[in-house]
Amino acid sequence: EFSASWSPDGSFIAWEHDQEILVMDVETREIVDTETKILSACRPHWSPSGEQIAFIANCGSGGAGPHDAVYLMNRNGSNKVNLTEQLGQRRFGLIGWVPIEWMNTSE
Repeated sequence: EFSASWSPDGSFIAWEHDQEILVMDVETREIVDTETKILSACRPHWSPSGEQIAFIANCGSGGAGPHDAVYLMNRNGSNKVNLTEQLGQRRFGLIGWVPIEWMNTSE
């Protein structure tokens, strides 16, 4: 499985290779190793600002594993945070971003 994602401004591309997320600056062609292989990472998805990348961890060799987690990191690979740690063992197939206005549950 190959999964790639362009940053919103088109200046970076993130992709999965051998269960690791790599990020390339399109202009300089510099590739950043985000050190996500230990997490068995897949399915990178850029934040609307282009500063962060969400991804699935624990993908295993055959796609999503039995106990996936959704992580968020800066585009250089720093500040990795497990966003789903408190949800227990679940599977997450697709991830994405929604406007914060959509999260208003008071209506």
